[in-house]
Amino acid sequence: MPEDLDKYSPSKIDFLRRLDFWANYNSIKNWIQGGDSQYSLGPYLHMLAAAEAGVLTLLATNPIWVVKTRLCLQYGKQDAYISKSGQFYNGMSDALMKIYRTEGIRGLYRGFVPGMFGVTHGALQFMTYEEMKAFYNEYRKLPHNNKLN
Repeated sequence: MPEDLDKYSPSKIDFLRRLDFWANYNSIKNWIQGGDSQYSLGPYLHMLAAAEAGVLTLLATNPIWVVKTRLCLQYGKQDAYISKSGQFYNGMSDALMKIYRTEGIRGLYRGFVPGMFGVTHGALQFMTYEEMKAFYNEYRKLPHNNKLN
C-alpha cells in the first residue's frame, strides 16, 4: 500500500468534507439572512443554501476523491495496473502531481457532474432538518433559531 494513503483514508476525507460543508452552509445561510439570525429563511432558501454549500464542498474535495479512487484501484497491482496515462502512483501527492501534469485540471475534476447529483440529497436533508427544528421550536414557543438540546 502506498505509504501515505492511510493518512487520507475515506473516513478522514469524509470528516474533512463534512467540516467544509458545515462551514460553507453556515456562512451561506448567514449571508442570505444578512447577518440577522432572527430572519427565518423558509424551506426554499434553506435548500438553496445547502445546495450551494454542497457544490462548494464538491469543488474543494473532488480532486482528493479522484486521487483516492485511483490509489485504491491500483492497490496490490503494481505490476498489472497502469493508468490511462501510463502512470503508477506512489502516494497522494505523487498522484495529484501526475494527474495534473498529464490530464490537467479536468483530470482532477473527473466525476464532478455526477457528484453534483449527490448534492441534492444533502440539500433535502438540511432543508428538512431546519424546517423540523423551526417547527419544534415553535411548538416549544422558542425562537425559530434556538439550538436543540
